[in-house]
Amino acid sequence: GKSASNDMTLADVLRPYLEKRELQLILIATPEEWKTVQERGRRFSNLFRVIRMEPPPLETAIDIILEKRRRLEQEHDTEIKLQALHQLLDIQRNFLRDKPLPGSVLRLLEQLCVKYRQGVVDAPEVRQEFMAYSGLQEQIFDVSAAEEKEETARLIARELVGQPEAVRALSDVIHLVKAKLNNPQRPLSSFLFVGPTGVGKTQAAKVLSKFLKGSEDQLLRFDMNEYIDSGSLERLVGGPGQPEGQLTGAVRYQPFSILLLDEIEKAHPMVHDLLLQLLDDARLTDSLGRTVNFSNTIIIMTSNIGASEAGHQLGFGSDNSRLADTYRRAMERFFRPELLNRIDQTIIFNPLQPEHILGIARLQIQELLKRDGFVRRATILNIEQPALQWVAQRGFDARMGGRALKRQIEKDLTALSAEQLVHTHTDVPLLMDIYLQDQSLRPKIRPLSFASRLDNGWLPATPEETRGKPFYLRLLRALEHVRERLERYEADYSSAGPVVFTDGASSSELGWEYYDYKAKVAQVQEETQNISLGFRDRYYKIGPAIPLRLKAVKLVPRREDFAKGIRENIRDLLFQQEGIEEISDAYRYANVQFDSLKTEFYNYFLKVAFLELQLRALLAEEPMQVRLTITSNVEGMGGEEITYLLELYARILAELDFSHKVLEEEQAIEIKGLGVSSLMSGEAGMHLFYRGNRNPVPIQVRLNEEPSELAVIRLYYEGKTLTDLRTGFSNDSNITTNEFSMLLYAGLPAHIRKAVNPFRHAPTQH
Repeated sequence: GKSASNDMTLADVLRPYLEKRELQLILIATPEEWKTVQERGRRFSNLFRVIRMEPPPLETAIDIILEKRRRLEQEHDTEIKLQALHQLLDIQRNFLRDKPLPGSVLRLLEQLCVKYRQGVVDAPEVRQEFMAYSGLQEQIFDVSAAEEKEETARLIARELVGQPEAVRALSDVIHLVKAKLNNPQRPLSSFLFVGPTGVGKTQAAKVLSKFLKGSEDQLLRFDMNEYIDSGSLERLVGGPGQPEGQLTGAVRYQPFSILLLDEIEKAHPMVHDLLLQLLDDARLTDSLGRTVNFSNTIIIMTSNIGASEAGHQLGFGSDNSRLADTYRRAMERFFRPELLNRIDQTIIFNPLQPEHILGIARLQIQELLKRDGFVRRATILNIEQPALQWVAQRGFDARMGGRALKRQIEKDLTALSAEQLVHTHTDVPLLMDIYLQDQSLRPKIRPLSFASRLDNGWLPATPEETRGKPFYLRLLRALEHVRERLERYEADYSSAGPVVFTDGASSSELGWEYYDYKAKVAQVQEETQNISLGFRDRYYKIGPAIPLRLKAVKLVPRREDFAKGIRENIRDLLFQQEGIEEISDAYRYANVQFDSLKTEFYNYFLKVAFLELQLRALLAEEPMQVRLTITSNVEGMGGEEITYLLELYARILAELDFSHKVLEEEQAIEIKGLGVSSLMSGEAGMHLFYRGNRNPVPIQVRLNEEPSELAVIRLYYEGKTLTDLRTGFSNDSNITTNEFSMLLYAGLPAHIRKAVNPFRHAPTQH
């Protein structure tokens, strides 16, 4: 309670009353806090009887937690699942060891009950809350989220080019943390990264921060050039003028951290002594006597020590083993042995080679695309391979590594992009291609548009359960029309001679496609008839169809909204990370829109509509073979996204009973079947894939190699959700065939969708 205006403290006020026994007082303190009280006022502290309370045994702590669970459920009208308690105890055992039971678990449990009042608290909710508290990604502490070590290493290698030893080390530590095999008395892991400038030492720390914390911005970075004097220790752990130390304070507020100590050789020797304690028992005491726990931190130190000697060997037949020996000797001369012995791993970074420079150039360009000028202008930058190679070759410097390349990219690409964007005035997203011509970079700008939202009424309204019979009778009427037209077609065919079928071939007999289609019509007609008959029974219940997960989210306004003056900045909503996250969250928390009954209605509506579509194609003798080609509009990116679309189309087509063949090397899929040309026409266009905090990857789908418009029809968010702009529906990314059929129907040209709508006929009177 000491203030700046006087030296009186709360202890000074209370002490006379305590000495005369005129006041009863109970204090609660941690051992560290009580030690500080004793040091600052022995006369005051001696007035108290100290009772030390140890954490209860595990069995007792669990009993307390279970009793508190019952009270919290009653107080907040919340159901706390037993799996939630198991998850809490697992988190406490592995990540909150310095916070004793039962308090560490009960604090999180109370927060959860307040957050999910009148709801259910289960293991996923616990993981979500701990993720918000710790900053760790969910898969790190979720035992059900299995990750292959090879896959982790592959993803790291994409962002850490030319350093296989560092890639293996980072992959190992990620799986060590996930497996919870680390020593609880020491930091999670400690590294010393040694090598020349610009080879990726700091980048490695950023990559690790992305994997464990979700963003490189979560990295706690200390430049040791700022801690070269004797006052450095006081700034790190605190002192009279600054009680909160820069290092201890940062870790106290972010106990789950990746700590980067850049250029550690520049730090004062007293800082090296501080590291001995930190690396040995994962604890530091600040100037206020508080113990700060570092057991949940990963400590990374970088150094250029030995780089000068190693640099003299470049170009004289040097190999990596000789360079490594040079760095090790330099480290042993400079650092104390006890410090080197406490570091878990020392990683020597190799000089970059010409074959690495293209990969690094791509990474540098990705960083360029995160700049506000590109993001806010909604610009996707695509650099063609020859142009990228030209820039990379101009920027390669074996001694300066990636930094020289970064300067060249700034000089060649950033200036060119800035010039083009300044002279481009548009409020729509842009695709800017940069190509090489006559040893000079040339730009080409193409505007992107968004598919228009369909007007209301593109889907029929579904009836109440008691009115289901008329709905199915209208579908039966449409199927009867199909059968009648089929019979006329067969009769006309038998008298007209040969007809042209697949691939332009002619036949004097009806092909297998026709008879397969005829059988499908009969099958759907029988199924629809059975359901219609079932509705005569007042107690009839429709079969339990799996509800569609499609949910409407707010996207592009409809035409009638524009007439009312309601407008949206489409670019900001659909092209920014915050906007697409908002759409994904809206899907997650939106109410279910299709129950089992509605789902069954629409499933049969779409079955009949697709049969109408195939009949239309048969009568018009449309081609029965199409080719979908899927390409990325950004070179060097989009491989995973193309694979996802190929696999998605292959699965949907197989379940819709269309013959198809995936051509992986050609990034295409060939499809055969009646009506396939019209059915897949709506898939042609741009598909935007959002992954992480960066501009989306545009994937273009073409039908029969024909150029398609640069209209965005669908958005895909980090493998979680896909959002269709025409319908305004979002869905889980593992979309089912019935759900995707709805999107295929919406993608039909308006005149075709109207022509194949089963309800275009007048309703049957009953």
